Amino acid sequence: VNAASLTGGILAPSENAVLTGSFFIGTGGGQPTISLLDSTGVNLPIDGHATTSQVQFQVPSGAALGPATLTIVRDDGGSAKASVTLEAVAPGLYSAAGNGRGVTLAEVVSMTPDGVPSSLAYQCDAPGNCSALPIDLGDGSQDVLLVLHGTGIRNAGSVGAQIGGVDVE
Repeated sequence: VNAASLTGGILAPSENAVLTGSFFIGTGGGQPTISLLDSTGVNLPIDGHATTSQVQFQVPSGAALGPATLTIVRDDGGSAKASVTLEAVAPGLYSAAGNGRGVTLAEVVSMTPDGVPSSLAYQCDAPGNCSALPIDLGDGSQDVLLVLHGTGIRNAGSVGAQIGGVDVE
């Protein structure tokens, strides 16, 4: 699934992805071997990191678009496969709670003459319970930037955003 939005099925080359489950670490305790068979029949190795409940990896940048198969082989020989579709763009924004829902993981950067202070655009009062904070636009003498963290957009021709239905740059 997309590592940011935690939605599945469609991924993009160079995108951060995660698989969840209880299969990934074998009886030997070592890291699994991960590969992706793309739509042209090329089998691409993937560097990733597994825990007992998930494996995190980046989709190979050279993978061909279309149907693909992820294969995970544990150190004890057990294996599993997952079918995905690779598209040029499969956007996802990271959430502050880390669960793909709710407030976006974002920072506010105010470009002032005396430095570059930065602050978070959210607060979490408990794990998974996050809310947005108001953004101070200042007196208009500085630029205020909203920095969003995402994945799956590298191959987009352009990326746009709207705030309250208004296009912003």
